Amino acid sequence: MDITRLIHQDEHIIAPAEPFEGFSWVQRRRHKAGDDIPLCRKRRRPTPPTQRQMLEDIYRETRYPSAEMRRRLAAIHHTTSRKIQIWFQNRRMKEKNDAARYSHKDKMMAVTDILSAPRHALEAEKVFLQDRTCDPRVSWDNVVRKFPTSILELSQTGHLSATAYACYIILLLIDMRSVLFTLTLLSAALADGIYMLNVTDVYTESSKGGNAFCTIGNVIVQVTAPNLDIGVSPPADQYEATEMINTLESIRSKEYIRAYVSSKFNTVRNYSIAVKLCAPSYDLNAVERRMVHILVHGIGFDKSYWDFEDQYSYIDQAGARGEWTFSFDRLATGNSSYPDAVSDVQSPTEVSILSVLINHLRTGYFGVRFNHVVGVGHSYGSLLINGLLKQEASALDAVVMTGYTAETMYSNMGLASLDLVLANSTSRFAGLTNGYFVPENTIGVQQSFYTWPNFETSILNASTQNAQPVSLGTFFTMGSLLGATSYTSPVLVLNGRNDYFFCGGDCKKAGKDGSDASAAVQLAIFPRSRNFRSETLEITGHGIALHKNAAYSNGRILDFIYDAIRM
Repeated sequence: MDITRLIHQDEHIIAPAEPFEGFSWVQRRRHKAGDDIPLCRKRRRPTPPTQRQMLEDIYRETRYPSAEMRRRLAAIHHTTSRKIQIWFQNRRMKEKNDAARYSHKDKMMAVTDILSAPRHALEAEKVFLQDRTCDPRVSWDNVVRKFPTSILELSQTGHLSATAYACYIILLLIDMRSVLFTLTLLSAALADGIYMLNVTDVYTESSKGGNAFCTIGNVIVQVTAPNLDIGVSPPADQYEATEMINTLESIRSKEYIRAYVSSKFNTVRNYSIAVKLCAPSYDLNAVERRMVHILVHGIGFDKSYWDFEDQYSYIDQAGARGEWTFSFDRLATGNSSYPDAVSDVQSPTEVSILSVLINHLRTGYFGVRFNHVVGVGHSYGSLLINGLLKQEASALDAVVMTGYTAETMYSNMGLASLDLVLANSTSRFAGLTNGYFVPENTIGVQQSFYTWPNFETSILNASTQNAQPVSLGTFFTMGSLLGATSYTSPVLVLNGRNDYFFCGGDCKKAGKDGSDASAAVQLAIFPRSRNFRSETLEITGHGIALHKNAAYSNGRILDFIYDAIRM
């Protein structure tokens, strides 16, 4: 059964001919007056596999189905909405109990190691001194589980401080999540404020739905990038800015860019990049999975695009499935650096930053080493992934490109509809130079990113209020990102049918000769991919993750990644 139709359809549901007997709950036998026979229960029948699979599929998309969804499920299964609700309650409880049993088993094994004869004490000491943290996601894996050593002996010999020893013992024996987080933060403060390695200004928070526990801070990234020497100065005022943007968005843009770009130069710079590493809240030991999704947002957004609100959070849904995520504010967005808008904030620089961050994730620079890194991009973020794979075909183990096609003729339409203004004309970016522009008009943002009626006005207004700048250098250099790659790993292209930026309003017909533009990406960009898939979502615009069907689209991405990495 098509779960999308089940979740979104409005038409009447016709129940199947065979009744569903998976919800035969406790029933009582009737007895004649005076009988001394105790009431008994009717034996429950197991849920048929096909019905259970459908419920499991829906559970993977939403653990808390709405009343309307429960009513539709009840109609299909010839049961009541209440019994559907109980099934989901029991399923959530099973997931919680399974996680608790797993955690308890690991803790008991670790305690056994502590009480047993120590081995590899020097290796454990070395790892701990490198970590300098009591992060359960790092030190538990690196010391307690990797080395069957005795923390007690290390403490007695002076290799571990009393604070570190107490922290480890508490992490082993206490299973109260709130207390665990509090002690983790306390231990981080005692360890010179280091919580996620090589990151400053650290703080923690939960994802919007509470299914992921995130560490946030800033990391200094050194990049070497072949930037373009752009011989143009920022506009003097809004009138000149509007004319410059109009030219860059017109059919004269290539000629205009060639007139001002004379050569390339290698730039070597250090930039402060705001990063966010999120682990599953219910399974802090999930680091053993060794896979992380690196999330790259597009123009007009920052990293909050991936964790915008409850029910609009890729990070939260990934956490619910036991997956780690790593998001970051691209250069000149959010809490990252805002360098020169012409010479620094260019596409080659951003590709280099992305490459460095992926390398950090693979090498354990942040304290956790991941064997698999999957790239998930949106819009310009997808273009940056494309640009990276042109240079490093093995940089990522799988990629998901959203808000992205190989068609370039429509992008100027989307940019034009944003009604960009000088960023420093707004109070939020008053300190920036005239080389930065920002969308400020809610109607323009709607036209570019949303499709009515598949969005909430509160989400539209919030995304407009948080709109991020785009640099003049980005306009001049983004055209170099799109192109064919020799990438052979799995690829998913996911677009909204009404995408204005890359499809001119209809991705089903925006390809060559009126073909599906999402599917056409395979031949144009990823001809060597051994596993290419594409999907186009109905009544959905460019900002896929901010539409009402965000839970479904996020679920499709997570399903693909799960299959791609484990196939």
